[in-house]
Amino acid sequence: MRFIFCLLFLGVISICKGQEECNCKPADTLRQMIGKYYNSGKLDSAAFVLNKLKSSTNKACKIVFLDGLGQIAVAKKKFSEARNYFLQEEAIQDVLNCKKLRIRFYNTLARYYQEAGFRDSVSLVTIKALTLAEEEKDWYAAARASINLASIFQQEQQFRQYLLYSRKALSAAKLSKDSIILAAVLTRASESYFESYQQTKLKSYLDSSYLLALECISISRNKPANLLELSDAYNKISQYHITRREFDIAVSYADSAIIASPKGVFDFYRHLLNAYSSKSEIFFQLNNYKDARNMADSAYRYAILFNKQLAIQPLNTIFRSSKALKDFKRSSEAQEEMIYIRDSIYTMEKTATINELEKKYTQAKNEKTIQELSLQKKIYLLLALIALLAIGVIGFFLRQQSLKHKQKVLETEQRLNRARMNPHFFFNALASIQGLLLEKKESSFIISNLVKLSSLMRNTLENSYKDYITIEQEIDFLKQYLDLQLLRFPERFTYTIYTDENLEINEQYMPSMILQPMIENSIEHGFININYTGHIHVEFKQLNNELVIQITDNGRGLKKEVGHHKSSHISRASQIVKDRIYLLNLALQSNAGFSITEGSKNEVIVSIRLPAIFSNHTDL
Repeated sequence: MRFIFCLLFLGVISICKGQEECNCKPADTLRQMIGKYYNSGKLDSAAFVLNKLKSSTNKACKIVFLDGLGQIAVAKKKFSEARNYFLQEEAIQDVLNCKKLRIRFYNTLARYYQEAGFRDSVSLVTIKALTLAEEEKDWYAAARASINLASIFQQEQQFRQYLLYSRKALSAAKLSKDSIILAAVLTRASESYFESYQQTKLKSYLDSSYLLALECISISRNKPANLLELSDAYNKISQYHITRREFDIAVSYADSAIIASPKGVFDFYRHLLNAYSSKSEIFFQLNNYKDARNMADSAYRYAILFNKQLAIQPLNTIFRSSKALKDFKRSSEAQEEMIYIRDSIYTMEKTATINELEKKYTQAKNEKTIQELSLQKKIYLLLALIALLAIGVIGFFLRQQSLKHKQKVLETEQRLNRARMNPHFFFNALASIQGLLLEKKESSFIISNLVKLSSLMRNTLENSYKDYITIEQEIDFLKQYLDLQLLRFPERFTYTIYTDENLEINEQYMPSMILQPMIENSIEHGFININYTGHIHVEFKQLNNELVIQITDNGRGLKKEVGHHKSSHISRASQIVKDRIYLLNLALQSNAGFSITEGSKNEVIVSIRLPAIFSNHTDL
């Protein structure tokens, strides 16, 4: 016990020490510069600044370093390289166990999974990030997580949820007081309002989109300029003015987006595509087909660089403009390429469906690799604790398996016991009926007993497959059994069966054939060598929400029982009832029980207590 307390104490110390190492002061001073380079498309410059953390021995600094390199690799579409960084980061995260760093890691993983096409994983890690961020009141991370969730709902075309999480992201970004995340969220929120306007045509949504984009421009212009969000916001304003057919203003904002976007940087290709697409749309609506086609050509080039599937809209403008210019060759070429890309998209969708299982397998494999690498870095003290816990779990599991096995054995034995009523009884009953035939008794009497015997045999077989029967069915079964026993031993005993008037014998249930072994014991052995007529009294009564059954016989009594066969028969009958009650208590979580006592006149009294069971408690 002292050893375990020592382990726990050392674990607490290590956790506290880890919390002290959760901060990386050099990263705090470099983060602004890294963000500036990253958002300006200067990814190599961002990596150069990050390398200042490479030689740090601080685990938190190592995490920031690897996380930043992973984000840069994702931006460059180098997914294998990004995955390697994230594997290393995960191992350090598990040792350090800092919630704030873990939140940022989940947000980074979300983008990685998004770009790599693992959509299920995006949702999973994003929800983890948002939950932790809200617990820690890390509003920067909460804003990132919320906007990632908004993007997921956008892809699923669930616009209500898309708008909801965009608003949630905006609230968190304002609480964070971080201009970079606020600018990013403002453009996403502006886009969500614009798409909501397209769905509903509510002017308030359009105005909200415009105001949010203006706010983003105001923030992003501050030095150092956030070019990534600035160019995106310019495009949003351009779309707003196109919707209002204010084409001159729309063109000027599209040109601003083009000027703000550095050339040759992948993350800006999307903004350049949108800007040139806006200009081509404006010129086409103004019937300036030549400039419309030129702008569409530029949009097409950036679509091919960014995502070929987005080339359909520019190609459509090229097709329509060329047709209007009577350049049918160019029009035909654009149309053919549109058809080709559409067919490719359809093929890609089919391929995506076919490869879904492969992606999930790869995802599971990657996550398993991360976990294995993490486990290798666990400290020995923690492993010792896990080992102790594992031993306890295994012991508990083995005990449960043993109990389940014992229960199955008992259930099987009980089913066999119910099915194998003493075969001598049936043979002797048939012999007694045969004797009646030889004595030429009345045929109706013989037929009546044959009916009872056949009914008893049928009920015995049926009841062996039933766990519960009604009290009324049990009483009918006992009467048939006792009447046939009287046929065998006409002068040996009499019987009475009494039921409490409060009992609903046709609605209340009890375990089947639980009384027969004890009654058989009284007839076959309790009434041997007595010089008087024996009597069996069976009583059913309700007591404190329990069914109490008493079987009383005035035979030889317990103290006069002699002989191995007699004692072994009592033991077998008692064991059968004990096992039945044990299984009943397991199934119904009840407190049933039974006892065998001797009365003042040497009568044997068997008392059985059972729970009140009705049809809604059983699978009958």
